[in-house]
Amino acid sequence: MFVLIQKDLKDKQTFYRIINMGDVEMETKLKKIHKEKGIKQSFVAEKAGLTEGAYSLIVRGESLPSLPSAIKIARVLDTTVENLWGEQI
Repeated sequence: MFVLIQKDLKDKQTFYRIINMGDVEMETKLKKIHKEKGIKQSFVAEKAGLTEGAYSLIVRGESLPSLPSAIKIARVLDTTVENLWGEQI
């Protein structure tokens, strides 16, 4: 799971809204990259050290990767975590 440091606890709801919007954006970008590069989810999962089920949940936006896993996924896809996550980081 990505962790963003909050400066103000009053913004807690906004913080969670940003994370949820990021899930959808990451899902869209992951699917787009898989399609563009012709890379199967199983290949990325194996190279990133994840189970196929865990990676599938990430691609569908139903789970968030840990930061180390997100970095591995980005490396396998030859991109950056920032590119996958969008403007939320």
